[in-house]
Amino acid sequence: MNYRFLLFVLSLCSFGPLSAQQFMQWTDDDHYILRTPQGDSVVGWKVNPQTGKRTPYSGDLLLSKADLFMRGRRPSSASTHRVAVRDNDLFVNNKRVTNDGAEEQNPLLSPDERWVAYTKNGNLFVYDVQYGRNARLTHDGSEQIYNGYASWVYFEEILGRRSRYRAYYWSPDSKYIAFLHFDDRPVPSFTIARSEGINGHTEVAHYPKPGDPNPRVKLGIVNVESQTIKWVAEDKDKDQYTAWCFWTPDSKSLLFQELNRDQDTLDLIRYDVASAKCTPLIREVQPAWVDFVEEVHFLEEGTSFLWPSRRNGWENWYRYDLNGKLLNSLGKADFDYTIEHIGDANQEIIVAGSGKQSTDRHLFLTAFDGDGLRPITETSGWNTAEISSSGNFLHVSNSSLKHPSYSYVINKSGDLLQTITAKEDAAASASVEPFSISVDGYELPGYLVLPEGFRDDRTYPVIFSVYGGPASVSVRNRYRDYSGDFMSSNGIIRVVVDHRGSGKFGKKGLDEMHRNLGTHEIDDLVEVVKWLTQKPYVDGDRIGITGGSYGGYVTAMALTYGADYFTHGVSLFPVTDWQLYDNVYTERYMDTPQSNPVGYAQGSAMTHADKLKGKLLLVHGMADDNVHAQNTMQLIAEFQKLGKPFELMVYPGKRHGWGGPERSHLTQLTEGFWLRTFGLE
Repeated sequence: MNYRFLLFVLSLCSFGPLSAQQFMQWTDDDHYILRTPQGDSVVGWKVNPQTGKRTPYSGDLLLSKADLFMRGRRPSSASTHRVAVRDNDLFVNNKRVTNDGAEEQNPLLSPDERWVAYTKNGNLFVYDVQYGRNARLTHDGSEQIYNGYASWVYFEEILGRRSRYRAYYWSPDSKYIAFLHFDDRPVPSFTIARSEGINGHTEVAHYPKPGDPNPRVKLGIVNVESQTIKWVAEDKDKDQYTAWCFWTPDSKSLLFQELNRDQDTLDLIRYDVASAKCTPLIREVQPAWVDFVEEVHFLEEGTSFLWPSRRNGWENWYRYDLNGKLLNSLGKADFDYTIEHIGDANQEIIVAGSGKQSTDRHLFLTAFDGDGLRPITETSGWNTAEISSSGNFLHVSNSSLKHPSYSYVINKSGDLLQTITAKEDAAASASVEPFSISVDGYELPGYLVLPEGFRDDRTYPVIFSVYGGPASVSVRNRYRDYSGDFMSSNGIIRVVVDHRGSGKFGKKGLDEMHRNLGTHEIDDLVEVVKWLTQKPYVDGDRIGITGGSYGGYVTAMALTYGADYFTHGVSLFPVTDWQLYDNVYTERYMDTPQSNPVGYAQGSAMTHADKLKGKLLLVHGMADDNVHAQNTMQLIAEFQKLGKPFELMVYPGKRHGWGGPERSHLTQLTEGFWLRTFGLE
């Protein structure tokens, strides 16, 4: 049996009787479904949030996702068709509709459910559900040219892994598909040597590194019925990125974005399908970098939309019309916030952000016309909500570092209506203690997890658990039970902290990382080490750090650049020199090696390899197609030249992280490293 699958199933199961009543979901704006324990069974109720009146209820809404999973079902969908890829073929309603040996990818139903779009062999296709026939919409696909299927660097750094390489978008009226066309021929190739089998083999992939040419990209609109394509007019000589398309609700226009190669200027452009005219709407410019916008919300009337921007130093939201005129701000705040719910009937919007405490999460109410943010939740901690259809009522779950999650129902004014589960103190034996360190005007938030049986008259080793990339938050005021975990059970203090570039301090802190990756992250962590080693219970000779990917990079830098403070480290699949990573991610923060040679040198673990004096374990998957094992190989080559001792474990055939028995092997390896090198065996 698949071990990870078994763990997933067990995680969904609840054994024994239901110990507390559970909010299930909203049925409409006037009722929610509640299930309550009755011995080993449950009783269902339909509850009015205003009056609290309950009426008996029985039905599928009493089933949780875990229940549905264990019964072999999935949550209901409004779709009348089922689309899947099995054995590399496309199935619609369990009928095989392709059978040519090629792999169909990323099928997606059209909004009217007549068509299924998919990609294959670099081309875009549709299957006509009504007439049962396939049609090819593009004809130039090859091993290096892809229509509606993303080039690797776009998948990894621009469209994101959730895209599963899909780079096409149905219009709401199902008449058109917007798609990105990629030409990887200019992009240098990288070869990964595979050791499997008798003779081994190689993988060759297009992977642009800093300063390298990017894939050539253009945007097309295909009419599904006529199969004709219009190409959006863009400057072919301009070195830029084109991505993130959003159809207007009436299907008459497509919004898309162009980001220059320096990634400091982003343009939102409207393409009119009928006239093929492009109209610039919004330009975002930052001295450091601008991120692509991955979410645009059209308001119900279809004549305006919501757009996020960091123009005031924080990601706040603004309302524009379709000609690019700024109508208003939703509310200026000294924190980032996201859209959680749009209530068209009330012309109100619910957003979520930290509020005054950077580690909290709260819900706020604002109006379409931007009358500022009014808090809905005020209890300190991490607040999430399931919101009724109009936004008048919310089921809120709250937890904090010291309190497990409890929940209640409130109205949009924040008035308590019903308590679902009561607030309780944490029963965990591992104590979580928040702290704050002042560094260069930044109050860095963090927390310690003190081990089981902690005594302040003993000394303990510490391990920093890090990721540490730009805009990567680790410290949240929400509950996690650390009792029984490896560190807590073995007398190790866990340290979690956010540096100035974590996003907690807006663009001010982020911008300090520009052209300086690897410097402020370590400098900030060093200040935390200095603070920790003043504690009588912290052993300054056993200061450990561990992380994977960017966290592996931070770990490698901590044991080299920060070698006077960090004594032990486990670095998992790290970047070790930014010249070896992909260009989209790296140039966003570092610019090119040609324009920033000092920053690249300072941010390379190879530059500081001579400082290594602690105990370092490096781990890498040899088939890692994201952070190439080349990174670790070049670092250990430098250590060998310098006569520096280190430990190394490689995993043949493994990518950027892995499961199965090799994952168990890695766990045993790393835990054994800490016990052995900390003298805890």
